[in-house]
Amino acid sequence: AMLRILSNLISNAIKYTDEGRVLVGVRRRSGKLSVEVWDSGPGISRRELQRVQARHQRGDTGQAADGHGLGLAIAHDLAKKLDLTLHADSWVGQGTVFRLGAFQAA
Repeated sequence: AMLRILSNLISNAIKYTDEGRVLVGVRRRSGKLSVEVWDSGPGISRRELQRVQARHQRGDTGQAADGHGLGLAIAHDLAKKLDLTLHADSWVGQGTVFRLGAFQAA
């Protein structure tokens, strides 16, 4: 399931990044790991990110107008089932980062 989450996030990053780059990395903070997917795509407005989060909280997997909603809702649902967090930050015109974590480092 974790691979499916990462696959969704990476494929969305590639799909929506016409120019620039996609970076996948792992961070260790306080003995816990998180996987980050950064892209230099068009970004997602704060309003749209809030709508995706609200749909996730309601259990609604309806697709957003810009196409991000369904994949992100699935990723959120899978993360919740694995007891992981999925957090996003985005800057319109600059890109987006998704952070999946945190789990104990070995």
